[in-house]
Amino acid sequence: MSFGPKNAAEAVIFAEEGFRVHVQVMVQTRLNELGITQRELAKRLGVSDERASQLLSNEARLTVRTVGRIFHALGCEPRLTFGPDVERERLATALEDHTEEQRALVRLAIDDDESADDEECGRIKGLEEAVAFIRERA
Repeated sequence: MSFGPKNAAEAVIFAEEGFRVHVQVMVQTRLNELGITQRELAKRLGVSDERASQLLSNEARLTVRTVGRIFHALGCEPRLTFGPDVERERLATALEDHTEEQRALVRLAIDDDESADDEECGRIKGLEEAVAFIRERA
């Protein structure tokens, strides 16, 4: 099973789209907190209802200037920080936990049957490799 970008160009696209979605979720969360509609956001930004809707759509091409205007209209200041890749770390931890469960099952099988299941051992090795791959990218 393959996940994530396949090359450097895809990694850039993943990063851009991930950041766009993150900004849009932050904006939508703030709109919900304040009880503001997209129509009200449009008024505050001085744009059409359609433009406000587009800013929160999958087709949005947000600029730093636009993000700044949106945050200002919502009464907050945008902040950009670098942080750990939390999702990758979460996935690696989940895979690691799963791998431990698989090891325990193989140990039980060995104890019961005196023979290890090659297929199960292969799955564990694959999971361990996936954990290592994710951790080195984090």
